[in-house]
Amino acid sequence: PYAFSPEYFAMQPRLHEHLREMRKACFADRDCMCVGEATFATAENAASLVGDGQELDMIFQFDLMDVDGGESKWDLQAFDLIKFKEIVARWQKTLDWNTLFWGNHDQPRAVSRFGCTENEELRVRSSKCLAAAMYLLRGTPFIYQGEELGMTNFPFEREEQLRDVESLNLLHQSTDKAWAWHGIQTKGRDNARTPMQWSAGENAGFSSAEPWIAVNPNYPEINAEAESRDENSVLHFYRGLIRLRNSAPALRGGSFTMLYPEHKQLFAYKRSGEGETYTVVCNLSRAKCAAPELCGEIVLQNCEFTDTLPPYGAAVTNVTPNHLNWHKDMDEYIRAKENIFLHPGCGRLVLNYGCDATREMAPLVDMPVSWFSAKTMPEQRRQDDVLYYLENGFIMRRAGETVKEVLDISKIKV
Repeated sequence: PYAFSPEYFAMQPRLHEHLREMRKACFADRDCMCVGEATFATAENAASLVGDGQELDMIFQFDLMDVDGGESKWDLQAFDLIKFKEIVARWQKTLDWNTLFWGNHDQPRAVSRFGCTENEELRVRSSKCLAAAMYLLRGTPFIYQGEELGMTNFPFEREEQLRDVESLNLLHQSTDKAWAWHGIQTKGRDNARTPMQWSAGENAGFSSAEPWIAVNPNYPEINAEAESRDENSVLHFYRGLIRLRNSAPALRGGSFTMLYPEHKQLFAYKRSGEGETYTVVCNLSRAKCAAPELCGEIVLQNCEFTDTLPPYGAAVTNVTPNHLNWHKDMDEYIRAKENIFLHPGCGRLVLNYGCDATREMAPLVDMPVSWFSAKTMPEQRRQDDVLYYLENGFIMRRAGETVKEVLDISKIKV
């Protein structure tokens, strides 16, 4: 037995002095970055570690790693999406730049913990969903080895398979062996320490010698070599996500806004910056749910869907104004007045406030004509008491005081 007393060793008065000394001696005048494993960092004290750049550049904070624990890590709790969203929103607000991670060498495999491994389809889809949910947030992604393949927990059954002293102690000290084994299989650290699965060859291609801990028996199916050849694999999805993030200023350094904070299945957010806006929508649950109205062009998705998102379905859309192309045959838009656009393809009025992108959509048909500014649509023609506004190759037809159509001008003879 031991006494866990962080009040005597964590965040002590001279911590900042020592960190500044380390920074000066080790990192000054070098093009490098220092990230700290700040187990006891909180939203209240985290800025003191990274705020002025004289101590650490980033920190790993562990609120998320405790999201499914009770009095201890072995007191297993169901994943609480609302709690998860509160944690994400709090840290996105607390620090200008965060570390983004689902796991590490001390945590179970991400897809087994936060996704679903009941069947192969769900393992693949939920692995991709977790990637979209986490690694398009504001911050630096830290992807733990094997996560990009969707590697899973090991099916531990015997004590001799274990290596971690924490798990061995739990097994020896607990009077409820079934409870202890469930905890080890679910959250034991050895799950993340099995060898990287490179191929279907001997020892998963990790080594020609026997590794220190057994290779997960699913390595013949889940390995980097096989996934490199499969365009629908988790690995290919990660590569596409990384390309998207690197190519989009809004995803690299834009602002973060949580969407649907009280929704019990959807984890969704918006990233905006440099005139771009992207939305990320993920169904982080094992049940299907109604898909929100997705504005813009879908640039990344892990499944096909229409009105319903399947379990762990995910999509990323570019809702920057020049990507508003909901209608398959007509992706143009016309400006009604400053930062407000008509989208004729979907028959909607899109309210867009600067680079903050799509805020809301209203039906275009039957909208009062008085709402529009004639100043920005100066050319008008009248035929049979119907007024046409001409703008950017499209026309808006009014009858009485309401809008009736917005059509391609080439199709209307005025």
